[in-house]
Amino acid sequence: MVSENKISSKNTEQVDVYFGVAAFATLSKSELINNDLYEFYEDFTIGSIKDVDIPINIDKDKTVRIWSSKNNTQEYLNFLYFCYKLPNKISVVFANEYNKYLSTVGAILPDKIKELLKYEHKLTKEEKDKYKDEWIKLTNENSEMRLFENGKIISTDYDYLDEYIDKYYDDSNINHTIAVLMANDIDNNFSDTIYKFLIERKQN
Repeated sequence: MVSENKISSKNTEQVDVYFGVAAFATLSKSELINNDLYEFYEDFTIGSIKDVDIPINIDKDKTVRIWSSKNNTQEYLNFLYFCYKLPNKISVVFANEYNKYLSTVGAILPDKIKELLKYEHKLTKEEKDKYKDEWIKLTNENSEMRLFENGKIISTDYDYLDEYIDKYYDDSNINHTIAVLMANDIDNNFSDTIYKFLIERKQN
């Protein structure tokens, strides 16, 4: 599922990109964000990404600032896709560099944006190429699933998390199982949809 949402604002030369609706409330309410806002979300965590070609409707002359996190697999993969897809100049704010437990900018209050902006980093051509190559590597591997392990994205199979799921599995209360899995998942911060898919696959 892809969603896009552009909000007309003061500065039309720069675009703030965020992944998922949770970040909108934080960014839109911050007095420090006066650029166009662009929402994008695609779950590249599971399934084939071999021939993904999703349009990103941002003018090539605009500077792009991306809000992401390195302990949120979905957000980080979206970030890699933007580095691969866009010719634009890109800067990035990784929320977890401000607080290692932050999985998204949407988890903080608007008045904390000032602190996060201290961690904004403009990508050099070499850095952007590195992230682009990381995306290309993942698409070539085109595994069933992608997740963080020891701070790096790896390609793996659907059954990779079976042992973790079994640790908390309660067949009498699947919703509780999913909630506990999410609460203990500090490396990837997978959504309930992903855990539901993995559990249903095991059951079948």
